[in-house]
Amino acid sequence: MNETGCILRYCYLGTIVASVACAKINGAGLGGGSGGGAGTGGSGGVIDAGGNGDVFTAPQDGGKFSAGDASAPSGPPGPRHTIDPSVPAGAVQGFENAGAPTGGSVQVVYPDPDAVVPRDLAAIDVQWNPVTGANAYRVSLSVDTGDSLTGYVSNAHYLPTADDWKWLLGRAAGRSIRIQVQAATLDASGTPTALVRTSAPQSLRVSKDDARFTTPQREELS
Repeated sequence: MNETGCILRYCYLGTIVASVACAKINGAGLGGGSGGGAGTGGSGGVIDAGGNGDVFTAPQDGGKFSAGDASAPSGPPGPRHTIDPSVPAGAVQGFENAGAPTGGSVQVVYPDPDAVVPRDLAAIDVQWNPVTGANAYRVSLSVDTGDSLTGYVSNAHYLPTADDWKWLLGRAAGRSIRIQVQAATLDASGTPTALVRTSAPQSLRVSKDDARFTTPQREELS
């Protein structure tokens, strides 16, 4: 085969390959339709937000895009407790039997009162001022649904586990978490040796929305 014939043959093969590639791109990217492929043409399409590889579904009612599992935990309300090993044994019963605490000497410094958080926020490290002589603190995080998370610690901060925090935010979505801290001086058996002191209760408001992805809905192509 002469040189001219080889050139024509390669050009012909290149044209075929390019045509097949264009057909695949057109079929995957522009079809869309009302059933929703990976398209831009339909009301039920899927939009690749880029960056982290997540895919977000466009809502039919023109609302916000959402990501992840937005369902709240199911089941009846109930309490959860965590006890740090550094707290004296019997601390739970000691706080329960201490009677009415006195106020004024404990103040929560983080989070701020009436702060608003999305329901997918990572666990917050609740912090307060240390109380002289106190060797145990009870941190109560409660919701008006009857759900509560209580931590017993020996230092002036409390960081819930990721599982407990996710559960609590799911229960509190659209509501408020009531935060209150009590401080006590306990003997080795967990019995208070002085008056138990408490902070004023304050609220942490939990949104019904997640923070991971929010964007205006795209206009459909005509």
